[in-house]
Amino acid sequence: MKEIVKPSYARFVLEMLKADKVVDEQEVEMLNKLCGKRGLERKHLVEAQSLTLSEAHKHIAESCAADKKNLISDIDKMSIIDNNRSREEALLLLAVKMCLADEKKYSIVSVPSGAVDFAQSQVVYLENGLDKRLNAVIKERGRELSNALRVAGFEFIHIPAIAQHYASARSEFLKTMVAYMSPTLGDGEIDRVIEMLRTMTTQYFKTEILESRLGFNFPVSKPSLLIKLGRSAVNGVRHSDFLQMRVTHNIVDEVNALVDAFEECGNHGPVQIKNVKDEKGTFVYDGFYKTIFDMVTYRRGSRSRIVINPLARNHRLVIESGEKRYPLELGFGESALYVYLLCESLLSADGSGANFRNLGNQSCKQIKARYGAIYEKFIQRDAPDITSHKIRNPMISRIKRVVKECGLSDDKALFCPHADENRAFQIAVEMSQVQVVEDGQIVAFENSDLRKVYERAKQKAGKECFKSVK
Repeated sequence: MKEIVKPSYARFVLEMLKADKVVDEQEVEMLNKLCGKRGLERKHLVEAQSLTLSEAHKHIAESCAADKKNLISDIDKMSIIDNNRSREEALLLLAVKMCLADEKKYSIVSVPSGAVDFAQSQVVYLENGLDKRLNAVIKERGRELSNALRVAGFEFIHIPAIAQHYASARSEFLKTMVAYMSPTLGDGEIDRVIEMLRTMTTQYFKTEILESRLGFNFPVSKPSLLIKLGRSAVNGVRHSDFLQMRVTHNIVDEVNALVDAFEECGNHGPVQIKNVKDEKGTFVYDGFYKTIFDMVTYRRGSRSRIVINPLARNHRLVIESGEKRYPLELGFGESALYVYLLCESLLSADGSGANFRNLGNQSCKQIKARYGAIYEKFIQRDAPDITSHKIRNPMISRIKRVVKECGLSDDKALFCPHADENRAFQIAVEMSQVQVVEDGQIVAFENSDLRKVYERAKQKAGKECFKSVK
């Protein structure tokens, strides 16, 4: 394997290692063997962290046939080593297989993501210009397409169908619901939101909502389906990763072929299919209806921030918006847990937040080390064991309640921990919205000692995990 390919190879292997959010000893042993077999050194693992999944794919696509075959074989074996291939692992395996088999039809897209994002189950149709014939096929056979994807646990999204639903609702009903769901909007803004929801086209959604409002930049030159693979962090910037499949007027056959390929990846757990009822006279706030509503009402450039003061006697966490302050009445353990969730959301390798699902011995040690290091910044005592759900769940419940009741109206959802579809807890603020009081001075979290403490604990745990990799 050429030297230039090794970091990209490592990127995919590491991504598969982390895909199900649980790393066990068998997977680490296999990683050690792969590193020796493929000549991967620590420097390649370090370089891999600065590559997006899209960049890594491009390098692999330009490599020799043997490297491509070996990569598919290696991540296939790694995904099933615990005899249970998760949905996240199956999706990544599908993406690698399809992209390396047909590079003109499939590719991996990585885009910086913000507070509003797609869910992993969503398959979104995007286009630059209106393809009337293809849209007619989607409209005519939309139910067939939706059902084919739903069987595999996906939610098919065609923007005109969403707009049609909102266009069928009474104006006063919509206006009342938007006012309740987003109370910071003025009357004029509410009217604009409703008009946007009712008349939105696929092109408008791509250019005005995804690109202009949210900062997503999808390189879609031909009509495509985007399938969310997951999230990752590259040089401190959160990214969303997608499998892009270019589609033609034979979209139904193409989707069926994709679903068949996904099923061949096999053994990826139970399928959860949501039955979202979009009858006339209803305001749906679930699935993609919720996603698109949040996107349309999202305001960039929030002025709110959270200030962390670990040594304060009271009010160790304070949300500030303009001239107003909203202290969070939390104890030492809860304050440290909030900061831990912040660090995991902003700095974790995959950008997905803190995951407490199916914890093994290695995962428990890593969580205890990171949380314990943060807890010591607040008070010199033994930290509570947050790997125990009996201890952790009441703490998270209280954090949520305190944030919701602190008095903040605008941006409250950004500061409140929430669990994604994989039960990973996140706090959706950007790094620029977090500040820390150190030595009596307010410093940016990015440059704070608190961040260094977390990363040192993370690095120490990582060295134990990869101690045999040289």
